[in-house]
Amino acid sequence: MRSLSLVEEIVLFCLDRRAQRFKGNDQTYKELYTIGSVFIELWLKELIQINEDGKVRLDHSYSTGVDYLDQVIQVISESPKEKTIKKWITSFYYKRKDRKKIYQTILMDLCQVGVVREENARLLGVFSRQIFVGSGQEQERTVRRIRAELLGNSTVEKQTVALSLFLKEMRVLKEYFSNHDMNRLKEKMKELKQDEVFQWIKGIEKAITAIKASAHSHTPVM
Repeated sequence: MRSLSLVEEIVLFCLDRRAQRFKGNDQTYKELYTIGSVFIELWLKELIQINEDGKVRLDHSYSTGVDYLDQVIQVISESPKEKTIKKWITSFYYKRKDRKKIYQTILMDLCQVGVVREENARLLGVFSRQIFVGSGQEQERTVRRIRAELLGNSTVEKQTVALSLFLKEMRVLKEYFSNHDMNRLKEKMKELKQDEVFQWIKGIEKAITAIKASAHSHTPVM
């Protein structure tokens, strides 16, 4: 099985029952964070730049071959002016059809990979609805990777750092790590940011803070 992308990992964790307390299981909230993670993935792949003022600039408009990335690239390329990442998340809140299409595309990709399955569930024992169930094994494998890289001696990868920061802001990370290990993760991030090699972490943190602010402003407060 191929490795999952940052965006795919975010969506996979949104499906975990232990993460269902995440913003009251609000679907819009999950979708907005997912869109935010697409922007971060584009940045990690050097397809966009996020300037000091937070504005997103598209560096390449060619097809990546990844459907959900290309959908967001197209939306960015059609914008008459540059926007901050916070304003882009707000824009996707109002672009409900586009937002849901992108989220659904990622779910279908995960189903094809075999880490998510589609099921029919009964609501109140009467109404049938479609649900997606994630692979617990794949989630645990990802948690072990976070532990190995950020609490162990494995090489620290950008995707793992970005994922950890997202899951922390989504209040999901604490479902997998003890309070003691959460404190260790916090100290590890501080340590990494003191190294010139890892200054990019500050950029990811700033972007995720903007994503969180926009997502919170458009979804019910818990």
